[in-house]
Amino acid sequence: MQRFIVLPFAVLAVLLLAACSDVSTNELESPNLLTVGVQPAQKSDGYTVTREYVGTIQANQKANLGSELSGKVSRIMVDIGEEIQAGQALIRLDTQLLETEREQLIAQLHEIEAQLKLTIANLNRQLSLRSKGFSSEADIDALSSQKESLEANLQRIQSFVNANNLKQEKSVIRAPYSGIVSDRFVSLGDVVSIGEPTMALLSSGNKEAVIGVYKGDAKGIIDQGHFSVDVDGDRFPAVLISTPSNIDLRSRNVRLRFSLKGGAEALDGDLARLSYQKKFTETGYWLPNTALIDGIRGTWNIYVIAENDSQKVVESRSVEVIYSDSHRVYIQGALLEGEEIIVSGLHKVVPGQTVKVAQGR
Repeated sequence: MQRFIVLPFAVLAVLLLAACSDVSTNELESPNLLTVGVQPAQKSDGYTVTREYVGTIQANQKANLGSELSGKVSRIMVDIGEEIQAGQALIRLDTQLLETEREQLIAQLHEIEAQLKLTIANLNRQLSLRSKGFSSEADIDALSSQKESLEANLQRIQSFVNANNLKQEKSVIRAPYSGIVSDRFVSLGDVVSIGEPTMALLSSGNKEAVIGVYKGDAKGIIDQGHFSVDVDGDRFPAVLISTPSNIDLRSRNVRLRFSLKGGAEALDGDLARLSYQKKFTETGYWLPNTALIDGIRGTWNIYVIAENDSQKVVESRSVEVIYSDSHRVYIQGALLEGEEIIVSGLHKVVPGQTVKVAQGR
């Protein structure tokens, strides 16, 4: 009876040992390896950096209008923000003194004209008498001299009248070009002196963008031949209208002036942005930012996949970051084209670790 009971236990023990043996063999043959994402290294001949330079929008003409005469402001015909046309009257100065002066000059003019008329009549009479022998040459010479003197005085007074008329005309400040009044510096009743600014006038023609750029980039920007300027998110075609002639002493940049086309409605003082794609010819590799890991003493490392006895082993390489943006980096270092670079899961692996490569990469 005991022999029949022991036999089933012996068979069960043999089966358990066989099962354990199978599990150990499977674990050795198929270890639980970490899966990482990789990207093959592709060599590039260079990289492009986008540089953005900022300037301001300016009217192509901007003037502070002053008076050519001193006087009291008697009338202001426009105000800030108004659109005006070339030749339009803007400010009038008081002309009462000029009008009084002109009346005096006209009176003197009439007086001299009357004296001249009388002198000419006397001279003609003496010339008629001389033919009959009743007039002396001295009387004729005196009348001729008096006539020339009166004619000179008449011309002098007439020039004063013309000057007075011009002063009255200059007492009205007019717009030299069509535009918009951007500022006003005087009020009714103010007494202004010669050359004192009264209004600021911006031309209403094509706007200009004045942008300071790094001297080393100026030639590359100019050589592009075509330009566009961004103002408040709107992009306008532009034409370069001036090349650098000097370096700004404060910013150490050179200034480029662009005329905006396409009906730009930019305001004076708006920010203008010019983008420049600068190319650098340095051999390297583009990688996502996730492929970098800190090295020692401020260096950067990447992990690549190396083959070791048919296994994929993590290997560390030191690299130099040449350029980076928000998504990727351009590197140089001990790397060969086609090598698989780990781009995800770096925080889970260490050099020398055996890993699996994610499929589809």
